[in-house]
Amino acid sequence: LQNWEERYKKVIDIGKALPKIPQEYYNEKYLVKGCQSQVWLHAQLGADGRVELFADSDAMIVKGLVAILLNVYSRATPDDILS
Repeated sequence: LQNWEERYKKVIDIGKALPKIPQEYYNEKYLVKGCQSQVWLHAQLGADGRVELFADSDAMIVKGLVAILLNVYSRATPDDILS
């Protein structure tokens, strides 16, 4: 990507592809504190011992950044994430 505008557009496009999270996660319990935009995040350990992450944001660029983080860490083991 040649410039910041293209990079922002790519991040936004990645965010648009993020699947919707279950409605139950859109509440105060899952809201990330300290963010200027709203970010909901839920993590759980799957039966196979891998972390399952669910997240969304109301801001398009932040949603893209969240999608990138989920792409990296979802389905990883806790030890892999910590290292």
